[in-house]
Amino acid sequence: MSKQLAHTKLKLMQAIEVNENRVRSCAKDMLLIQKMYEVCQMEDEKERIRMMRNKDTFYKKDIEEIKAMRREKYSIKESRKELKKEKQSLLQNIEITKKNYREMKERNEIAQQVFLLSKWMKYSKNTKEQLESFKRLKKELLQKLNSSNHHNTTRKSSSANRLKRTSQTPYLDSTKLTTKPSSHQFPSSTLLHTPPSSANLT
Repeated sequence: MSKQLAHTKLKLMQAIEVNENRVRSCAKDMLLIQKMYEVCQMEDEKERIRMMRNKDTFYKKDIEEIKAMRREKYSIKESRKELKKEKQSLLQNIEITKKNYREMKERNEIAQQVFLLSKWMKYSKNTKEQLESFKRLKKELLQKLNSSNHHNTTRKSSSANRLKRTSQTPYLDSTKLTTKPSSHQFPSSTLLHTPPSSANLT
């Protein structure tokens, strides 16, 4: 389980890095296109002025060159629009990837606490009432985990560029794990993270 989560974490971090690199590349391309666009505007203005001054001597070839330059300028405008769209999409994907990583990390911590709770129940000396209360708490946690897992697996993406979820581990509010049942004294989070002593194991 830990290896799988570590592998998933690595893939998410790599996806974030790739998306960030692509955003930087898009920004450089947009800057270059902006400079090209400005040059085209300057050239277009020069040609327009020259044409106005030399109406009688202007040739058809010069007019065609100006038209071609204007078509190129229009093409650059369209390219800038596409780059802006791609950059926005990449930024959204980065946020989705980061959100998925945070959720996966939180769910992993919750699952680990549930595991430690099971160990506590198995190896610690508890009264019958405490064990029954622990069992009820564990059952409640598992029900919430299953319910959350069903919600995650049935949720559909609202965007075509949305990243696929890389983890189906359910979400659970971590505050529920530290709630003390009224019928007993629940072990503190410090105790939950402390392995059972050798005396208890025997």
